[in-house]
Amino acid sequence: MVSFKSNQKKLLQTLKLIKAAIRCNKVAAQKIICDITVTDGLVQFAVPGAIFTLESKTIGTTKAAVYALHFIEIVKAEKGPDIEVIINDSKVTIGKITIPAKTTFFENDQILRTIQLPINYTDADLLRLSSEGYTWSELDFNNLTKSILMAEETLKRNLALAYNNLKIYGVSYQELETITKKKIFDK
Repeated sequence: MVSFKSNQKKLLQTLKLIKAAIRCNKVAAQKIICDITVTDGLVQFAVPGAIFTLESKTIGTTKAAVYALHFIEIVKAEKGPDIEVIINDSKVTIGKITIPAKTTFFENDQILRTIQLPINYTDADLLRLSSEGYTWSELDFNNLTKSILMAEETLKRNLALAYNNLKIYGVSYQELETITKKKIFDK
C-alpha cells in the first residue's frame, strides 16, 4: 500500500490544470489516462501535453494510471481540508470511494518514466515513442501500445495508397517508406 495526503484546495488547483489540458486534447476526454507517480514527498500527475507536481505527505513509491476526469470528479466530491489517496493493487481509494487503476510498485524503475506527448498528439508522435527509448512495459502501462499499433497500421495503409497513386511515375514503395520514416523519426 502506498498513499499520499494533500490539502484539498492545493490538490484541486493542480487537478484543474490537468482538466484544462484534457479539454485541449482532441482525443475523447473521458478516455484520457492520468498517470500518477508517487515518490518521496512528491506526487506527479501527467496527461498528454501536461505534467504537474504537488508536494504531499507520502508513504511509499508507486505509479498508478486512472481515468483523469473520473479521478478529478471524485476528488471534487470529497469534503474536508485534507484528502488521502491510497493506492493498492489494481485500485485507488479516495476517501470512501475506490476505483480501478493500473498500478505498479517500484521494485525497479522499469516503468518509472512519464511518457512525453504533446496535447494534440498525432500518429507520428506515437510512432516516435518507440525510438525515444521508452520500453514496451512503459508504453503498455500508459495504455499506448494499442494506439501505437493502430498508428503503424495507418502508416502502412497510407504508404500503400500513396504507392498505388505514384507507382506510374517510377516511385517505389521503399522510397516512400524511407522518406516518410525519415520525416517521422528525424524530429
